[in-house]
Amino acid sequence: MPAGTHNPWSATTHGRSPGPQPSSTVASGAWVSPVTLVSATAQPIETELGQAQFRLRIAALIVLLSTVVLGWRQPDALARAIPPSLAYLAFAWVWVHAVTWPVSARARQWLALVLDHLLVGWCLWQGGVGQGLLIWAPMVVSIGHGLRFGANRGLMAAALGGLVMLVVTQQSPHWAQSGDLRVGLALAAIIAPVYAARLAQRIERARVSAHELAQTYAHRAAHDPLTGLLNRHGLEDAFRACSTPEGRSQRDMGLLYLDLDGFKRVNDEMGHEVGDQVLQTVGEHLRLALRASDPICRLGGDEFVVLMPMAAERNTLELIAHKLSQAVAQARLECGLSLPLGVSIGVCLVRADVALADAVRRGDQLMYAAKRRGKQQHQFGVCQPRTVSHCQAA
Repeated sequence: MPAGTHNPWSATTHGRSPGPQPSSTVASGAWVSPVTLVSATAQPIETELGQAQFRLRIAALIVLLSTVVLGWRQPDALARAIPPSLAYLAFAWVWVHAVTWPVSARARQWLALVLDHLLVGWCLWQGGVGQGLLIWAPMVVSIGHGLRFGANRGLMAAALGGLVMLVVTQQSPHWAQSGDLRVGLALAAIIAPVYAARLAQRIERARVSAHELAQTYAHRAAHDPLTGLLNRHGLEDAFRACSTPEGRSQRDMGLLYLDLDGFKRVNDEMGHEVGDQVLQTVGEHLRLALRASDPICRLGGDEFVVLMPMAAERNTLELIAHKLSQAVAQARLECGLSLPLGVSIGVCLVRADVALADAVRRGDQLMYAAKRRGKQQHQFGVCQPRTVSHCQAA
């Protein structure tokens, strides 16, 4: 197909087309005239409809060039050149609507490629002196096909284009006098598209690599390197997803502030390496005790915060706190610790219009209240907006 600028190897190298995507222009199964399609908003060139629209513009250019140049330099060749030029224009006109036909996209791609090369070749063969102005057309066809559907498909398109060019120049009196030029044109029709497709492939790989690297850095910026849980920045991002533009909660939600009991003794008596392993295991068990959509953050040291955007009832939050306590107990067993290890939890019901910093601060206060009561338990409280009242205990 004529020149495409898209390089979707991940979606199209297996013969899948990006599809016509004309939903905003045509209704499935309903006939719409090409005039309506072309006059509508131009589609992106990487789509099948966008390619058909582009082909129609190229066909009009070919007719214009054939008429003007041959009418000026070789009027006797005009009668031979106009029919194939008009035939290509008619093909392009029809194809604007053909992209909506219920036919295999792959079959349409190959049929369009063959017709593109054959009709352009016919124009070149009939054009006489003016045919030199159309040498670019087979290359544009092959380059566009290769960029849209991958280097391998581009190679096949270039081979077909090169063959058509070789036959046309061999049979045309205008090119028959220069054998090396004929071969050069045929090679150009092959080498240029293949080079463009390979280069685009390398650029796409570099783009994908850069995108993956950016995602890696973004993940590291939002996650704790030891446990893989969210860090403070990640917690802020998660809270921002369910907060107002002013950075305050849109609705009531739960927040649980966890602090491990006995972890300092593990670090002191068994070493920081064992302590890190314990934190990793605790993090895994806490994650498994929650839904995948519930953000969990390691604030630092042995302190964790869990956001519960969809939980705004005391009974639910206390049930979750009980599950998290059991998760820590299971982590202790998995680590084979002989030392005691538990968790104190501040369970905070965060009312709407509360900032994250206030909610975390209140969760921290409730957690320390649980420790003062004897550790390995939870303390429930409510955090109201500052404009209403101070955060209060249950």
